[in-house]
Amino acid sequence: MATVVAVLLGQRDRISPTSLAGLAIGLFGVAAILGSDLRATGFLPLAQLVLVVVGYALGPVILARHLSDLPAVNVIAVSLGLCASAYAPVAAAQWPRMIPATGVLSSVAALALVCTAVAFLLFFALIAEIGPVRATVITYINPAVAALLAW
Repeated sequence: MATVVAVLLGQRDRISPTSLAGLAIGLFGVAAILGSDLRATGFLPLAQLVLVVVGYALGPVILARHLSDLPAVNVIAVSLGLCASAYAPVAAAQWPRMIPATGVLSSVAALALVCTAVAFLLFFALIAEIGPVRATVITYINPAVAALLAW
């Protein structure tokens, strides 16, 4: 999807036949993980999935085109703040009756720091180095990692 968005927005990255084959294999892998019975999931989860895919595709292109001259930490802080404000009503509606255990809170903090903040910094550096289209290739392994961890 990032390749399609980048080309539509005038990005000058070239798309080779090997890249297109990789995209097709990645799409097939995601379809294999989701399964063939899409009726079981319902419309809303599928719509949310499409929204995430479009976000993954647009984000690096917007970053490379319009935000590359800004400090990465500032861009990350604003984007995470906007995300937190979008999730705040859902979190408030599902507020737990008890404070989670220290281990749970520590795990969430570690995920937030390592898997989000540090990962964003590395991803922004990767986008600056190789461009938005090639940088999104790293996200192709996400479904495989998720499937292995869930197994």
